[in-house]
Amino acid sequence: MENGRVVFLIMSHHNLRLVERLLRRLVVTQDAVTVVHHDAKTTTLPELPASDRIMFVPERSVCGWGDIAFTKATLRCVRWITEQVPDFSWIVLLSGQDYPAKSPRRIEEELLASKADAFIHWEAVPPISSHRSSDWQRGMSKRYYWHYLPGTHRSIPLPRLRFMLGGVVLLAGATWWNLGRRAVERILSNPELTDYLVQRLRSTIVIDEAFFQTALLNSAGGLDIVNNHRRFYRFSKAGGAAHPDVLTIRDADAILASDAFFVRKVDEEASAELLDRLDEESRFQAGP
Repeated sequence: MENGRVVFLIMSHHNLRLVERLLRRLVVTQDAVTVVHHDAKTTTLPELPASDRIMFVPERSVCGWGDIAFTKATLRCVRWITEQVPDFSWIVLLSGQDYPAKSPRRIEEELLASKADAFIHWEAVPPISSHRSSDWQRGMSKRYYWHYLPGTHRSIPLPRLRFMLGGVVLLAGATWWNLGRRAVERILSNPELTDYLVQRLRSTIVIDEAFFQTALLNSAGGLDIVNNHRRFYRFSKAGGAAHPDVLTIRDADAILASDAFFVRKVDEEASAELLDRLDEESRFQAGP
């Protein structure tokens, strides 16, 4: 949708100065809008740059790591964007520890010129993993299909067999995605599926790594969905970990050689040289 607008949706919860630096970078676009949802656990909000293209979501939620509140808040923000920015063409989901890997204007231009309907990472999650499954698939199978002891994140090896009978293929991947207008509309036009997924996944952990992938891919007929979320990240162990490593200046060359729109995750101090390098490199790209 070349005549639409890109919307950057930031779901942040701490480190105000890092969020404010991200906001200053994202304002340097042609016509993109930035929407901020800052976790309601904090009373102090990040300071917004002077721009009519940056705004807060009016209703904030408390979002604990890995719980369903984050996914429900994200879905609510997506609905709010469709109402407040009716000419949107893309919604790009970001955390407060993401940062542009290239000029934000180039990101905006590439998305608007793209014929794809979504850039999102996904893999199928087997109900019962086998020796052929990857470490990641074994972890996801345990996360979404095993029972958890009440009030804990401790699982027991008893598959939830009823979850294998709903006719919905469970997929999971990275939380952070880029959804075009048709993909967003496809998800929001199927409340029966989204309501089912909220109930289906509410007692699991890290629902945000499965909700949008499953909601989109189970109703993706006719859409061009690219299995690549266009992020650069690094995990310290081969099978994955709870959180990606903090990126530093040592990662700069690999980042710049990639096709990533954004890097994650970054830290105000440990990543300071990297952020300066990315800002400097963007000056040599098309646009500011």
